Amino acid sequence: MDVLRGLEPRKLFEIFERICAVPHGSGNMKGIADFVERFAEEHRLEYYRDEANNLIIISEATPGRVSEPAIILQGHMDMVCAADDGVDFDFAKQALRLKIENGLIGADGTSLGADDGIAVAMMLALLDDKELSHPRLECVFTTDEEIGLIGANALDVSPLRGRRLINLDSEEEGVITTGCAGGICMTAEFDAAYEELHGRLYRLTVQGLAGGHSGTEIIAQRANANKVLARLLNELQYRADFRLSSAAGGFFDNAIPRKAEALFISDSDCDAVAAAINASAEAIKREYAVSDPGLTVTLTPEGAADCRVLMPDDQERLLFAWYQVPDGIVRMCDGLDDMVETSLNLGILKLDGSGMKLTFMLRSMVNSAADELRMRLTSLFGFAGGKTTVNSSYGAWEFRQDSPLRDLCVKVYEEMYGSRPLVGTIHAGLEAAVIAAKLGDADCVSIGPTLRDVHTAAERLDADSAGRVYDYVKALIERKI
Repeated sequence: MDVLRGLEPRKLFEIFERICAVPHGSGNMKGIADFVERFAEEHRLEYYRDEANNLIIISEATPGRVSEPAIILQGHMDMVCAADDGVDFDFAKQALRLKIENGLIGADGTSLGADDGIAVAMMLALLDDKELSHPRLECVFTTDEEIGLIGANALDVSPLRGRRLINLDSEEEGVITTGCAGGICMTAEFDAAYEELHGRLYRLTVQGLAGGHSGTEIIAQRANANKVLARLLNELQYRADFRLSSAAGGFFDNAIPRKAEALFISDSDCDAVAAAINASAEAIKREYAVSDPGLTVTLTPEGAADCRVLMPDDQERLLFAWYQVPDGIVRMCDGLDDMVETSLNLGILKLDGSGMKLTFMLRSMVNSAADELRMRLTSLFGFAGGKTTVNSSYGAWEFRQDSPLRDLCVKVYEEMYGSRPLVGTIHAGLEAAVIAAKLGDADCVSIGPTLRDVHTAAERLDADSAGRVYDYVKALIERKI
């Protein structure tokens, strides 16, 4: 603790450091929800907690502002748990090891969880500020955003009176987001038959990729380790005989996988197998030299072994589905060269003795385009004998032409910083889309401080930016619409 001592605003960073000491990876929400609930009780604030561990904390209006409409602030409590290769870290039990270098806050060997722990810290610090003048303030803390906006979908909004929502889950200061892509998390599962074989066992590993958020970083067209591995195996089958035993890669549907590996048996000449892999690997590394300079492909002989391997017909079928599925940018927005309309991320691959399971995050700014891509995947996987399941979905948050809240955000920003903020949409899922739909006619924006390399072990938070955004949110709350 006290790594962030000396940073301002003091209360904001004090609370953020306390949050980082509480394990709060997606699916492990009780501890952080207890932390937020204790805060509400200690400050004698009205609060609601549901079975999904979402919390709503309400601070009634300060004198002179009772007649004004309420403001909703919202962020999520879970984080993506990512660690560097070789780092042994138990996200379910250990506190994050914070560090600060050149004004950037990070965690030693792991992701930081500033996405979206800094939003939680901001809301609690604002609720703690006894000098803050505000209308009724409704702070919404949601769970399991990173694995499908689960908390937002389960949220009961009946305690909320506000229809002005400030989401605090954006990742670039000076940008006001007023719309987002919809998302579909889906899986494809394939049964397969295996047999026992004896032969030379090889381990094929793809690692060192840049990874990143499958929404905001998809435009960088970074390599996906699961797809690189599929390409290597697909090209190998034309140069050497092999039988695939297992494969795995990625941990989250919404993170571009950084590592994947496969085990296979081959009785082809060892040099021929190595030459085939190396030829493919060199071509791939040249293609991704700019976006993924650390990409490495390693073929490791494991010696002779007895191994369960896919039957030939099933190997052909499964590799076909895995290799043929699109990945990355599917379509750009018409007339906007720098905006992705529709994308797909093969986030998780698992091929073992029971068959193969692929997990995707599909995103689109156009709901009909998302549905079309979902049907295309369903058709492709059905042809290969697979079954698809939609695990979760949410519609796009469409841009609103008339937005007094957006206009206020622009005005206050210009007054504070002397420049105009960027206003636009984002190719990622935001809970504002779900909550706004529940509220009905809600006026929403999303803002946040500058974060770098989210969803990776290199995640960092710009400390000065966090302080400025906190002051900006305070100014918005103190201003009357």
